[in-house]
Amino acid sequence: MMRDGNVNTIQVIPVDAETSLGIYRDYSLDEKTTIEKEEYFKFVDQVRQEDFELVEKLQKGLSSEAFTNGIFSPTEHAAVYFHELIDNNLQN
Repeated sequence: MMRDGNVNTIQVIPVDAETSLGIYRDYSLDEKTTIEKEEYFKFVDQVRQEDFELVEKLQKGLSSEAFTNGIFSPTEHAAVYFHELIDNNLQN
């Protein structure tokens, strides 16, 4: 996400079937710290934490017996195809 010369990146590295490592980085074109910049990065950090909690709950739900499988996204045909290739390759 980029805003006012500030950029945030998230790198997600799969560790195993149940674990991923998230590396979050914040960059700014201007080295000076301003109140606006502090508020912006504080907001970004809050959103990250909320996202983390939601994803953690989602993963628990996906691992439950109540969920067997689902559509990745019917509108993302290339992504579905890519994941099918990976799945087929892992099964063979």
